[in-house]
Amino acid sequence: MATTFSRSMRSLETDRGRGVLWMLLVGATLAAAWTAWLFLARVGLYESSDTARLEVEQASHAVQVPCAGTVTRDHLIIGQQIAAGDVLLELDATSFALELEETKAQAAGLAAQLEGLSAEIAAREEALRESQAAAVPALQEAHALYEEAQAAQRYADERARHVTELIAQGNASENEYRLAAAEAAQRAAATEAALAAEGRLEKDLRTREVERRAEIDSLAREQQRIRGALAAETAGVERLTYEIGLRRVRAPVAGTLAEAATLHPGSYVAAGERIAAVVPAGATRVVAQFAPGRAAGRVAPGQTARVRLEGFPWSRHGSLAAHVTHVAREGRNGRLQVGLALADQSTSIPLQHGLPGVVEVEVERLSPAALVLRSVGTRLASRPAGASPDIEPGGRP
Repeated sequence: MATTFSRSMRSLETDRGRGVLWMLLVGATLAAAWTAWLFLARVGLYESSDTARLEVEQASHAVQVPCAGTVTRDHLIIGQQIAAGDVLLELDATSFALELEETKAQAAGLAAQLEGLSAEIAAREEALRESQAAAVPALQEAHALYEEAQAAQRYADERARHVTELIAQGNASENEYRLAAAEAAQRAAATEAALAAEGRLEKDLRTREVERRAEIDSLAREQQRIRGALAAETAGVERLTYEIGLRRVRAPVAGTLAEAATLHPGSYVAAGERIAAVVPAGATRVVAQFAPGRAAGRVAPGQTARVRLEGFPWSRHGSLAAHVTHVAREGRNGRLQVGLALADQSTSIPLQHGLPGVVEVEVERLSPAALVLRSVGTRLASRPAGASPDIEPGGRP
């Protein structure tokens, strides 16, 4: 009996030693694993933004009314897809339209007068050319008659001299001399008449040409006056067309109507009043605002980030992966702007312009040991000088 009891005790002592050995082995393994995790593992260190929002890569375009007026029709429907140049709002332009019709009628009348004057000037110029062409043979004929009269005069003069010589020789009578002298005088008068007729014809032709040119010049001056009046009326048409166009507010770009003022026929809008905003189609980006003290020198292009949108719980929808694309060099309004690009645009969350959210940028990856040491160093650096560590104000440790 005593022998059996002693064996049992030795067996229990042996089992207890094995258990302690296994516990020590497991503890050492856990300590080694924890130590390895403490020094070898990497933990991401994130900086959170104060605010963030989704934006399209192309900035939205504000639609403003260029001139004041009364609304006659509006086509402002939020979320509507519109093309560049679509009419979004129409203002009353009745007075300009009536004036435009009147100006167009006056311009049409001036254009008709100008066309008639152009045709008349062309006809008169053609008549002048024909008159000039006909004057050449008439002058040639008159000159030929003058030369013919001169030839007859020379013959008559020569015959009169010959008769004079015959009389001196006694071979001709006084009557023959009188006849020869009379014929010479007649031929001289005919020559003078032919010369005068040629001069009158040339003068008449020149006078008629001057008169016709004066008429053409007068018509040309009238034509120029009408052209000036027509140019003024045409400018008036363009001005009125422009004024009417200003009262038809059009979309500056194609995209989605993101904002729209509540207007109805009869409403009055002031010049420069914003009535809508058009968001162009394009990829979506994230614009975040950070406190400069947390982001300056820490947030840099290429760093990964996650975006959590308000209204879409991350437990259900998750977060959006992104990376930093640019960081502003200077802060504005006490904030530093950071731009990020989404890693995947195809998500269950509707990526709409203006959605707010929060961005967390991974600025570092540290081991847990380095993170603990940094935390301890930060606490020690922030403790006032001369304070004893871990001593409460009451003096108790």
